[in-house]
Parts: sequence; structure tokens; C-alpha cells
Amino acid sequence: LLGRPFFMQGQVQHGQKIGRQIGFPTANIALCNLEHHVIPPFGSYIGQVKLHHKIYPAFLYLGTRKLQEDFLTPFLEVSLFDFHGQLYNQDLKVDFLKLIRLPLQFKNKEELLAQLILDKEKALQFFKHNHHL
Repeated sequence: LLGRPFFMQGQVQHGQKIGRQIGFPTANIALCNLEHHVIPPFGSYIGQVKLHHKIYPAFLYLGTRKLQEDFLTPFLEVSLFDFHGQLYNQDLKVDFLKLIRLPLQFKNKEELLAQLILDKEKALQFFKHNHHL
């Protein structure tokens, strides 16, 4: 309906580094003042990231994280393909191209890793067949 993919933009901040520990480093994008914005459903997406006039294929997760006992805050984690470098404090534009799945609960890091491998494969197949980049 927009004539272009939905996108979010923000600055990369330090996260909990769980993705890095299991071999899937992510850029954590700060999301502020979302109460007056329409956002897509929480879940995992195929996406692309614009950084320094270059576009990188990616997969991403939009969801909530419990910060305090009763407070949930939305966050966006992005895993870029074929990128090696420092992203902290960089402004990223993230396009949402296709929903992979809705949020899931994981019992441990092993279950999370298995799902991330599946999500990454779906994203790679998408880019292989759609030639978005």
C-alpha cells in the first residue's frame, strides 16, 4: 500500500550480546516514541539495510524485551549478511521486505540458534530468488 517497503530508522546501540555469543551478531536499533506510529506485527522478517549508500541483505527481529518487572519495550535486532565491521552509533535504515514468522518462545540458546539458522536460510532463499540487491 505504501508503494515501497515499510522501514524503520535508528541508531545502533549496545545490546545483551546474546546473538554474538551464538554466532549471529546483531545490530540493536534504538526505537523511540513509537506510541504514535503504526508498526508491523512483532516477528522475524527478511529485510535490507542501507548503510553509507550501500544496501546489505539482512534478517531482523522486531519484538519486546522485558526491561523491568512489569515493563516491556519494543526493540529491533538486525543481522546483516556479508558485513564485517563496527556498527555502534551508526544510523541504519532498515526495510522490512517479508514476514518470516511471528514471535516464538525459546527454552534455551540452542533452540534459539536452531530457529535463527532456519530464519537465515529462508532469507537467503528469498534473496536468491528475488534479486532485490
